[in-house]
Amino acid sequence: TAADNTKANAADGGTNAKTPLDQWNDQEAIAVTAGIRRAVLEDKSLSTSAHNIKIVTNGNVVTLRGPVESADEKKRIESLAVKSAMGKQVRNEISIAR
Repeated sequence: TAADNTKANAADGGTNAKTPLDQWNDQEAIAVTAGIRRAVLEDKSLSTSAHNIKIVTNGNVVTLRGPVESADEKKRIESLAVKSAMGKQVRNEISIAR
């Protein structure tokens, strides 16, 4: 099933939530975000929705956002992010879409 995050993305418009526009543009931040994205995409046990979460690295903080299908996916993504973003604080703002 194709992921449809339209409603979740629209909700970001009027909040202080981190969005991809908040991504820092330095080499370290880009490398951290890319490393997490790669780890998430390589995990074939995750749903399409999970593969499409937002990953935003801003300074020492990595924010994970978006809907996933289960609490297990939410925990799995956080685990992958913590492992890939050594020394960074990971904020798990992932929601369960059910």
